[in-house]
Amino acid sequence: MGALERALARIAPPSHGAPALAAREALGLCVGLVVLLGFSKPLLDGVLGLTGAAYALAAAWQLFIPLDRLDRARIHPASFGIHVHGLVGVPLRILEHALVVRAAGKRASVKAVVRWFRPYTWRARLNRRGVLRELGLAALACGVTFPPFCLGFVELQRYLAARSNHSVVVDWQLPPELLSLLATHLLVVAVPEELFYRGYIHTLLVRAWPPRFTVFGAGLGAAVLVGSFMFALGHFAGEWNPARLGPFFPALLFCALRSVGGGLLAAVIYHGLSNVVGEMVRVSVHWGP
Repeated sequence: MGALERALARIAPPSHGAPALAAREALGLCVGLVVLLGFSKPLLDGVLGLTGAAYALAAAWQLFIPLDRLDRARIHPASFGIHVHGLVGVPLRILEHALVVRAAGKRASVKAVVRWFRPYTWRARLNRRGVLRELGLAALACGVTFPPFCLGFVELQRYLAARSNHSVVVDWQLPPELLSLLATHLLVVAVPEELFYRGYIHTLLVRAWPPRFTVFGAGLGAAVLVGSFMFALGHFAGEWNPARLGPFFPALLFCALRSVGGGLLAAVIYHGLSNVVGEMVRVSVHWGP
């Protein structure tokens, strides 16, 4: 057992499905991530000038630790909502089959890869209804929240600018390098964060503190509030800017999409697009003289 595993075993011992221990595991992993970011952001991104290195470490933490713990406990990721209704499992199953067939003479070298694929390919089927339901949820969330967010941002900037005797120039435009930005925020940002917070952490917290009531099918309670706060704290760590606690509010909606959709697809799409829309308003709204 490595030093990291020993440290994690102390602060966040695996709960193995026991509700009484689930909250300790979830909060311990979140605190560990906050400590990691608190030290790495000023050092790697600040002192050493390695822009993005701290986030790369955080993404590795968010991806590796939950998947490793599920694999060690022989727990299927889908039981934690870590699935997208076959959109990943089916292609991996095809790749797994191709590896076994093409590497018949090198089976020893293929076994490790196939074993890693197994939790995602075992009985993998494309659930069209699940995919369409989550795509619909993501579209609904975008349609309901993006227009008022954009208008609210403009009005807030006008208010702040007026206090300094400035005007606001609004020139709606798409961010530069849009495709690259979409790929980054969907795959590099939203996937690890949603897998960690709404997949693994949310499931553990719900087991510890089941929702007291539901609204439109979304469970509400301590698990959602605490998980959303830990998500915001992860953004605040290392920068210590109170504005970075703002992600608490969209995290509430991410939890609702996870709860209603049953998987992570809607939350990942909405999360990634929210970041892109935030960048769009940033480049479209400017203070004038």
